[in-house]
Formats: sequence, structure tokens, C-alpha cells
Amino acid sequence: MTDVRQRGSAIGRCTWTYSTSDIYPATYAFTFYETRTGRTVRVVHIDSDLLPAEESCSGDSSYRGPIPPDRAQGVRTATLIDALRPLMTSAAR
Repeated sequence: MTDVRQRGSAIGRCTWTYSTSDIYPATYAFTFYETRTGRTVRVVHIDSDLLPAEESCSGDSSYRGPIPPDRAQGVRTATLIDALRPLMTSAAR
């Protein structure tokens, strides 16, 4: 993953022992490079779709700062596979 961008308003909340964080829908960017040259082959953008949004929360957080970081909504495994399959099954150039 080379980038993640927030899309829209909070859709959920993670709650841990010491903190809480809002969950926002996100767009993830994955950049693929040619191994030999390092040339960018393709950039794939995938919108988050994991529901319920709280599935995007990690295990208990020990974060105790004044403002906890927001969380990006996750991507379902099937969505990720579908988006990346063309790269895995296409002929080499």
C-alpha cells in the first residue's frame, strides 16, 4: 500500500480501554513496480468496504495520548483479491 485517503464522514467508532477513534471510509492506493527496473507498472485504487465498520478496529490499544489517531475502514479480502487478480493473471510485458 502506497497511500490511503479519507472519504467522507465518520461511519463508526473503535473503543478500547484507554481511548476511542473514529472510523472513516477510505481509498487505498497500491503501486506495483517492475522488479528489474523499478518502473511503475500500475497504480490500483480500492475503496474500503469492510462492514460493520468496527471490524476495522485492531485489538486493544494502549494509546494514551490526548488525541487518538482516526482509523481507516478496512477492505474485505474478496474485494482486494478481485482488484488485484488482473495483475496476477495477466501476461508479462
